[in-house]
Amino acid sequence: MKNRNIILSVIVLLLILCTGISVSYAFFKISKSTQDPNITVNIDNVPACVSLQMTNTNIVSITNEYAVPITDAKALSSDVYKTSFDVINNCDSSKDLTILLAPTNSSTMPVSALKYALVEQSEVPSSGTLISDKLGLNNGTKLELKQKYNQDISIGYSVGNKTVPAKTTKSYNLYLWIDENEGGLGQNITMNKLFEGYIVLGSGSLGTPPTPLYDTIQAKYNEGNTFVKLYDGEGSDTYTNSVYYYNGAVEDNNVLFANFCWKMVRTTDTGGVKLIYNGTPKTIYESVNPLEESQYLNLSNDANYPYTFDSTNKTWTSTNKTNSATGTITFTVAEAGDYILSYTVSSEKNYDKAIFYKDGTKLGTYSGSVSGTINLDGLTTSNVIKVEYTKDSSAASGSDNVVFSLGKPSGNSYLTCNNTGTDSQIGTSKFNSSYTSPAYVGYMYNTVYTYSSKSMSSLSNIVFGNSFTYSGGTYTLTDTMTVATWSSGYNTINNNHYTCFTTGTTCPSLYYVYYTNSSTAYYITLTGGKSVGDALNEMLFADDVNKTDSAIKTYIETWYENNMTAYTSYLEDTTYCNDRSILNLNSWNPNGGDVRSYLQFKNYNTNYSLVCGSVTDQFRVGNTKAPLKYPVGLLTAPEVWLAYKDASYSTYYLNTGNLYWLGSPYDFDYYSAVGRSVDSSGLMSNYYVNDSGGARLAVSLKPGTEYISGDGTYTSPFLIE
Repeated sequence: MKNRNIILSVIVLLLILCTGISVSYAFFKISKSTQDPNITVNIDNVPACVSLQMTNTNIVSITNEYAVPITDAKALSSDVYKTSFDVINNCDSSKDLTILLAPTNSSTMPVSALKYALVEQSEVPSSGTLISDKLGLNNGTKLELKQKYNQDISIGYSVGNKTVPAKTTKSYNLYLWIDENEGGLGQNITMNKLFEGYIVLGSGSLGTPPTPLYDTIQAKYNEGNTFVKLYDGEGSDTYTNSVYYYNGAVEDNNVLFANFCWKMVRTTDTGGVKLIYNGTPKTIYESVNPLEESQYLNLSNDANYPYTFDSTNKTWTSTNKTNSATGTITFTVAEAGDYILSYTVSSEKNYDKAIFYKDGTKLGTYSGSVSGTINLDGLTTSNVIKVEYTKDSSAASGSDNVVFSLGKPSGNSYLTCNNTGTDSQIGTSKFNSSYTSPAYVGYMYNTVYTYSSKSMSSLSNIVFGNSFTYSGGTYTLTDTMTVATWSSGYNTINNNHYTCFTTGTTCPSLYYVYYTNSSTAYYITLTGGKSVGDALNEMLFADDVNKTDSAIKTYIETWYENNMTAYTSYLEDTTYCNDRSILNLNSWNPNGGDVRSYLQFKNYNTNYSLVCGSVTDQFRVGNTKAPLKYPVGLLTAPEVWLAYKDASYSTYYLNTGNLYWLGSPYDFDYYSAVGRSVDSSGLMSNYYVNDSGGARLAVSLKPGTEYISGDGTYTSPFLIE
């Protein structure tokens, strides 16, 4: 054999198919290098601290001169059939690796004629146990070598699995020859045939082949998985593809995509998969060695509510037990490096809070009974860590404190996507900057009719009308009634909402009263002959209703622009619904609208329908009437209701222990727009749109998107490459 070394291909996906009685798979990516000597190769799906290095050039090949059958003993005793290389593991932990031999497209020799042996260079090869059977049979592992975007397909084979210890270089010899029992120069099977192949490196155990996520979810349903349900439609719901959704305390719907953690929520009617953001993957170590008190430098401890150090457990504990007070501690570390901040909070949930900062940037806010860790990689001696524990003005709960420690990680590590609370959000945002109009329930909005209130206690004989006429810039009330005294008649105007707030019937601006109490009337102002129906249409339904971005739309799209634009090609332009359909007009109905009731939107009550009403509520990049800048949005109330339908809301997978926004409007009460959210207990909640809530964006992977590894668990999420 000559020219017996390496060429490394363009970045490829390696699908390993074990032949023989059973079939199994593995996946790897390789980085191409040139045909230069002393090549070091870093593998994308292998840690960057692992590489393969050759001392020669070019390609493993068998050409005419050596394309003859020989005995095992002859092949193993000759350097002609040997290729040497090193596998270098500079990682802090051992790595299980697979050595792969992948023929080029120029290779014409049938691999069934070939045998191979992979041995360490320190070993003396011999016949028997060191020799694997023919390439591609029995111990050989067949694989499909597929270049990204399906530009090139060829076939390759695994020649051995090896464990390389940490900080170690292993040197190997690969022997490759034609089996003596196969034909040679006098037979067609190898005569004038060429074998060329790459030696490549992969990581991971044999597992599931690249499979579309949609197919995986569908298969789980067909297998009777209790956490995957078939959406059977609500009313007129019809879809081209079956829609499946996750329900209950799911633990295997985790996805790692764009270097962020996500949870699969459901499939789309086009065959895509909708995901909700779930934070960044965390590195978990076997152990953490907490610092001694002397290793906390530049310590600034609160004089009134100092943190106390427990020298046995090496933890700090807040002593703040005072309502409406905050206890603070700041410090630096003596030695730069990677650190883990461990915390346990025991407090009144949603009221008392522990907040951690690095150089003034908030790392996380925690409340209630919660514990966890914060990775502080690359911490320097100048970075300032601050911990605040704040009590509100009400009673205590639990131990009423925060306990924390800082330590250096040790031992092996693994990644996990098991995030909750603020760790599962991109941050917090108001849904909208204002709340004073029904228009502010919109993911976008345009015309705003702001509410006003008027004290009515001192007024008498005020005229109210059921309808009006408009001419020459003047409104004239018709079908009128008079309220002699407000305290006795404020709840009698259910059929007479229009007024000039005078004893007369004409005025240049008309007022529509939609809510009353014994002292006050709440109303919107109408001009130019417009009615309450015109106002509702301009605020909620008109073709031009979507002109101004909501606060949360701006927040989400800015985050996406800064973090994910490189992955837009993976996403489908699905609908993110902001359904402003009216369930009950109630007091906004001029004919019989009870002035003690609120304007209610479609998702005011439990509603499982995934149908999104008006085209102006169907937010997509390609919808000019409801445009998105990027294919990203919020989950809806029906998607959350489906997630805990007939299940426990306290344990279902969308409960993070923290309140976060949905895209569904709830109502407009007497003075404020209210939107839907998931509260800190996991239940569907209602939240004023100008309050700050968690932002958990949703995206939808295109139909056919495959994962290359993982089983969906926290520690092995489905990996999208």
